[in-house]
Amino acid sequence: MRNSHRRAVATVAALTTLTTAALPAAAASAAAVPWTMAPCATAALDETTLDTNGGWLVMSGAAVQCAPVAADGGVRLAVYPAGAATGTAAGYNVRLFRSTEPGATRPFGAAVAKPVTGDYGVCVLAGAEERITCVRLFVLRTQSPNRLSVTWQPLDPADPLVAKPVDARTYTGTVIPPVNGDPTGGVCGTCF
Repeated sequence: MRNSHRRAVATVAALTTLTTAALPAAAASAAAVPWTMAPCATAALDETTLDTNGGWLVMSGAAVQCAPVAADGGVRLAVYPAGAATGTAAGYNVRLFRSTEPGATRPFGAAVAKPVTGDYGVCVLAGAEERITCVRLFVLRTQSPNRLSVTWQPLDPADPLVAKPVDARTYTGTVIPPVNGDPTGGVCGTCF
């Protein structure tokens, strides 16, 4: 009985090794793409829409680069849920300037949060992750008709809602949020 048990274990181990070698490698975390926070930028946030394709609140706006500039320079958006101790700057919310010229403009639409009721601060970051412009989003569910209502107002970058540390995630070159853990991107028809 012992020999047959050993042979069965050896057979299972050999088959597992062969099967594992034949399978494609598991999707590893996407590689980081080098970039630099723009040392100088201004920005305006102008509209929040609901992307029903991917189920995201999308913040639109534009950033303008000023001197001094950096090669591969850009800005990133951070979201600060009310009551959270930190904000999050998702890797897919980095937006690079397309040139190193002062005055280069980068329009964007960025998935900042899932459409869940609550208050959120949203800021554009530049320099040493400094908040250069911010808004407060109010996400409410209306009773009649039953739908989501999103409004926003300008917010001082020093407001307690956003004056918090930021968990800055790795930029992988995509501007689309992941779906089900796939770091290569998901669906967000209005993210650019």
